[in-house]
Amino acid sequence: MTIEVFEKLLSPSTMLDGEQSLLGMKSEAIPLLRDLLDGTAKNANGVAYRNLGLPLHCALEVASRLGPEARPLEGLLVKELHAGKAVAATALGQAGETTVEALAISLDPPAAARFELELPYEAGLALMRLGASEHPSVLRSIEASKSAKANWTKVREWAARRSGIASG
Repeated sequence: MTIEVFEKLLSPSTMLDGEQSLLGMKSEAIPLLRDLLDGTAKNANGVAYRNLGLPLHCALEVASRLGPEARPLEGLLVKELHAGKAVAATALGQAGETTVEALAISLDPPAAARFELELPYEAGLALMRLGASEHPSVLRSIEASKSAKANWTKVREWAARRSGIASG
C-alpha cells in the first residue's frame, strides 16, 4: 500500500486519490507522511519521493488537513516552512503552539524562501488560527522588520474582511 499511495501522488490525475487514501487513514498515515517528508520513502529507482515535487506538496496538504493529528510531524513541517513551503505554514497552523516562533519568523522569510510569495501570509493566518497574535515571538518579529510588520498588517486586514480570523 505504501508505494502505491506514493505513486499516486506523482501524477496530477491520481494525486487526489492518493491524498484521500492518506486522509482516510487518519493517524495511521503519520508514519507514511514522516517517511515521505524525511526522504526515507523511495521509488523503485531509489529516488526519494520528496525530491519528485508533487508528492512533497501532497504530503504537506494532507498534513494540513489532518489538523491536530499531524502534531508528530511538527519538526519536519517546520523544516519545510524554513525551506519556503507556504503549505507547511497552513499545516503548522493546525498543529500547535510549539511552532509559533517558526511561523513568526516566516512573516519576513529569509532570502532563500522569498520566491514563495504566499509564505508570510499563510504564516500569518496560521498564527491567527493558533490565537498567537499577541505572542512575544510575533511581536518581536513585527517590531524587528518593516517587511514582517507590513505582511502582518495585510494578513490581519484581509482576515478581518474575509473570515473573522483576526480576532485570535
